[in-house]
Amino acid sequence: MAFLGSYIYALGRLLNRINNNDLYPISIYYYITRVIIACVAAAVLRHTIGVFADASNSVLPTSFSEGAAPMLLLIGFGLGFAPDLFILAMTRKALQTLKVWGSRDDPPDSLRPTGLSLLMIDDLSREKIDRLNELEIDSAHALARQNPFRLLLTLPYELSLLVDWIAQANLYVLVKDTGLKSLREIYIRDIFDLYIYLVDDQSRPDICAKLQFSEAAGQAMIAQLDQDASYLRLLELRNAMKPACKPDLEDVSTAASTKPHRTATRAFPRHPGSPGASGGGTPVSVDQPTLVASSAAG
Repeated sequence: MAFLGSYIYALGRLLNRINNNDLYPISIYYYITRVIIACVAAAVLRHTIGVFADASNSVLPTSFSEGAAPMLLLIGFGLGFAPDLFILAMTRKALQTLKVWGSRDDPPDSLRPTGLSLLMIDDLSREKIDRLNELEIDSAHALARQNPFRLLLTLPYELSLLVDWIAQANLYVLVKDTGLKSLREIYIRDIFDLYIYLVDDQSRPDICAKLQFSEAAGQAMIAQLDQDASYLRLLELRNAMKPACKPDLEDVSTAASTKPHRTATRAFPRHPGSPGASGGGTPVSVDQPTLVASSAAG
């Protein structure tokens, strides 16, 4: 079932990549390797699932009878879709069982930072996240520090969309999960919006209240962003993408209505019997549609 799950996943991703004109030779090797890893991980998990006593006893019987077979099939199929998660869980359990630690113990769960998942970014679906994972971008922190032009060369997305994703990732890295939820309630969705609200004296108190810190801390955050190389680079690119001048729609419509009708001059030949027939023709001013019609008829 792990092979079937990974094969279906790879088939769907490859068809999507072909549709977006985003298929490279290395992608074929990537998905083939993923299928092999999923099958090996499923075999290891099948023979060592008893090690996961706390988790497995709640979903599987103590002895692997016929009643456990459907659940094992479901686990194998899910492992084919996401082998990385199962491999990480098995590795952690193996290290805990063997009591193999580093030179120092791992920090407790209460002190560990959040994972900064890419799912917190608007419009980043699982398919897009998998494409970013191929470039070793597996968290919002990694996305926030990316060069948009580097991503533009390898991803089938517009530059404006990449800038929007990176701007959202910068905001998420700065304010984390709770702060991001609070800011989205007042329509602040990226780091540029936050900066605009912070530099405004009237809106700064509301932002500080949402983020639960003082106005002095808000002023310090402005200085912090002014010193952030990633933010400044992204801001420079965003400003460069703006139009040079904003057109006035009223002036454009007025100019279009008062624009003179273009005319063209064409020399029509004289009839053989008319005076001055050898002179090569008389210039006649005609409207552009008349000239086009006569050219088509000729």
